[in-house]
Amino acid sequence: MSSELNLSPDLLEKLVFGAADGVHVLDQDGNVVICSHVFAEILGYSFEEAQKLNVREWDDKFPKQDLIPFIKELIKSPQIFETKHLKKDGELLDVEINARGIELNGQFYVYASTRDITEAKKQKKAELYNSKMASIGELVSGVGHEINNPLAIIQGFIALIKNKYEKLNTPEAKSLTKAMGKIESSTKRISRIVADLGAFTRSEIYEKDTFFPILAMENSYRLLKEIHEKDGIQIEMVTDSDCENIAIDGSRGNFLQVFMGVVGNAKDAVLATSNEVKTIQISYGIVGNQFEVKVKDNGCGASKEVQEKMFDPFFSTKQLENKTGIGLSLSRSYVEDMNGTVDFNSEIGKGSEFILRLPISNKNMQADTADTKSLENSFTGLRLLLVDDEEDIRFILGDMLEELGFKVTTAENGKEGLDIFLNNPDQIDIILSDMRMPKMDGPTFLKSVRSHKEVKQPKFVFFTGGINIDFESQDNELYGLYDAYFLKPFDLSIVEETLNSCLFDKQTAA
Repeated sequence: MSSELNLSPDLLEKLVFGAADGVHVLDQDGNVVICSHVFAEILGYSFEEAQKLNVREWDDKFPKQDLIPFIKELIKSPQIFETKHLKKDGELLDVEINARGIELNGQFYVYASTRDITEAKKQKKAELYNSKMASIGELVSGVGHEINNPLAIIQGFIALIKNKYEKLNTPEAKSLTKAMGKIESSTKRISRIVADLGAFTRSEIYEKDTFFPILAMENSYRLLKEIHEKDGIQIEMVTDSDCENIAIDGSRGNFLQVFMGVVGNAKDAVLATSNEVKTIQISYGIVGNQFEVKVKDNGCGASKEVQEKMFDPFFSTKQLENKTGIGLSLSRSYVEDMNGTVDFNSEIGKGSEFILRLPISNKNMQADTADTKSLENSFTGLRLLLVDDEEDIRFILGDMLEELGFKVTTAENGKEGLDIFLNNPDQIDIILSDMRMPKMDGPTFLKSVRSHKEVKQPKFVFFTGGINIDFESQDNELYGLYDAYFLKPFDLSIVEETLNSCLFDKQTAA
């Protein structure tokens, strides 16, 4: 080979066999003149087999006509491009090619290197998807704030009306109270949907940590049930073991994407059938030292050919406009990143079942539970500064606070609230502030208050309709500065519980 190319053995060794990429040299007919062991390994051939190949056996897009004009172009302008190579076992690889032409003794050759970029492209796809989710999360946060503000106002006025008419024992009053109850139930339903959507799109949940998979699934399950039952799909989630406090090490966000994606595939499968009853069953439990999730449907099922390719990168049976999930290849990658496995069983006409298994964390954790102990109203005479840019929120929440015994002063933004506080710092026991406001927002207001260390510091409680805020994270710049928070929409019991806890415990939430 070295004599054919008029190359010294040492130079040949360095140019071909010493390269990290898959180096190969082709003659003007496309036959391999020489290649590196790396090149043979990339294509899945033995070194001896690779030496006998023609380029069209691994790249059917290579020019089929006379290659000399093509090689002459490569001599003038070497090229770097991406394409696909066919391995010996039939698998397609994404590769990057660096090719240049060579003329020696009147003969033309292609000198090229091949780099497998399959994993890099998968990683890029994952990064693009997570970036997309982060952008959606920001959008959802803003929309959630705008939805939760009017919901808080509606629920507040409902509470006032119900409180007034429940005291009247007349048929009209009873009818109105019943109607108010239905409106209240609907607003709480909207609030749950917004909160569940926000929990799924929060960017910080994609960081690796230890999390409770059942709590994560339950939030997403409520959202899925709201959506899919409108398509006539019966969806249920069951368990056969006590595993509520099971924890998993990994990314909660990636786990949720896999869960939502698998359920989404089941939804597509059942909608593709003419079955009168379309079902998706989600079950979970403990198998050995692993947490197992099964998603079973009575959909169309998958053929053997589809099952063999379904975990390949970028393989899909969906049309482009119907692609909404992360894909099974990326799903498996996420699961394997958490040291888990994903299996798939299917039969045409009978349905499919996905099985996810993840190792249970060794960390000792306890899930958060609501404190249901009775609260003592000890707010009488306490002086509270209420800050919110919505007049109706100030009216409703102010009325609730006065009912609890507070002496309430109001401000419509952080700047006005700061002025009131600095003029009479000894007259403010607690500040209750919205997060998003014009002129001065809640976080800036809080930091300004805390910067005046020479005055008595009040308790500080946030309330917000923003659903993309991780109050619990120690990476939050406000961590340790505020005392409690609660979310819009709210009712009297949430306000009372939060403020009562605030008097005794740091960093409480409702």
